[in-house]
Amino acid sequence: MGPAKKKKKGKEKKFRRELGSWSAVELEKFIEYKAEDAGKKVIYINPKYSPQKCSRCGYVSKENRHDSVFKCKNCGFELNADLNASRNIEVIRVSEYFRLLSASQSLLFNETPLTGGAGDQRQAPKL
Repeated sequence: MGPAKKKKKGKEKKFRRELGSWSAVELEKFIEYKAEDAGKKVIYINPKYSPQKCSRCGYVSKENRHDSVFKCKNCGFELNADLNASRNIEVIRVSEYFRLLSASQSLLFNETPLTGGAGDQRQAPKL
């Protein structure tokens, strides 16, 4: 291994060590800061049951997950357990995004998010 590769590998190891030493709160604050700086919004997702829920049929059971393998007891779907959980979290993220989008458009049109109502007819900005 050449000296340039060793130097790069050393920087990567230092970065991983520094990142690993952050608390969850520090990491959240850093992500919020970077998102705000980029004009983005951070959406927090509750991952409850995502490791136990089938991303294909929606069946939830503790027996679906065995170590790194997810196998649905309902439909037989099999996948890497972390990939299955990440797909479930993605579905929650997308639905939360559209819920927030809908609420912001209701407010723009002078409606309440729950009841609707007659507001002005301006177009909502694209997000």
